[in-house]
Amino acid sequence: MNVSEVRQKVQRTIAEAKRRSSEQRAAREVAQRDYDQFLEGVAIPVCRMILTALKAEGHPFALATPPGVVRLESTHAPGSFVELVLDESGDTPAVLVRSNVRLGRRTAGTERPLARGRALPSLTREDVLDAVLAEIEPLVG
Repeated sequence: MNVSEVRQKVQRTIAEAKRRSSEQRAAREVAQRDYDQFLEGVAIPVCRMILTALKAEGHPFALATPPGVVRLESTHAPGSFVELVLDESGDTPAVLVRSNVRLGRRTAGTERPLARGRALPSLTREDVLDAVLAEIEPLVG
């Protein structure tokens, strides 16, 4: 092995890393666009309906929509919430359902994919409703 062979391999490795980085950046941009549409068209409207139903049943909750998140927060148990967020840390971006339940001094948190293996554009109102209700159950029981 001589220096020119090593240099060629280094150049190929650098070129491949740049190509892969560019592809990942483009995929993240598409995922962010899809997620923003999902939030506005699916997740936020469903969470508003859940909020209305919870209030009608006597459960004090609030809806928060900081950038990139929709969160139902218990006003009765501060620090307890269910939220939807975009996770871009893996190979494929995914919507996560996070929940945090505070009982006295104890806090229990969970995090799971909204719909494992499904692309963002295919997520439905039913997916959101089922996932949020499953996570909110400990807060209303």
